[in-house]
Amino acid sequence: MSYKVNDKLTLGATVINFLNQTGATGTIAGSELIQKDEATHFKNTWMAGKYIRPFTLEFSASINF
Repeated sequence: MSYKVNDKLTLGATVINFLNQTGATGTIAGSELIQKDEATHFKNTWMAGKYIRPFTLEFSASINF
């Protein structure tokens, strides 16, 4: 949500994860099983997982000249 105070100032607010859901979904297969010296085998390999950002309130102010 944003609110234009005047031509020079705009205030904003954003709510992230307003339902306060928790937890990550999925895992990187085998990542918990490898040892430190084996990690080099995965160099330059794409790995991905999903996560949920925590409940956050973000406020902003934009000043235009």
